[in-house]
Amino acid sequence: MSPPTGHPDPYHVSYSGQVRTELKELLIRAVSAGLGQQTLEAVKTIDYRLHIYPQFGDPLRDLVTEGETL
Repeated sequence: MSPPTGHPDPYHVSYSGQVRTELKELLIRAVSAGLGQQTLEAVKTIDYRLHIYPQFGDPLRDLVTEGETL
């Protein structure tokens, strides 16, 4: 067994065509609103997190109010 390197092997993340289309449209709207750079950085951060923690963004539990999830 080799010693740990401190860096986990990244997971493979595959985005559907619909997700890719929605992200492109989101970025277009963000650029129009003057928020292009911030939105791009947020998307990159989410993508990075999904590569090391694939459960990121999964619902944790349903809340007491019907239709709401944490």
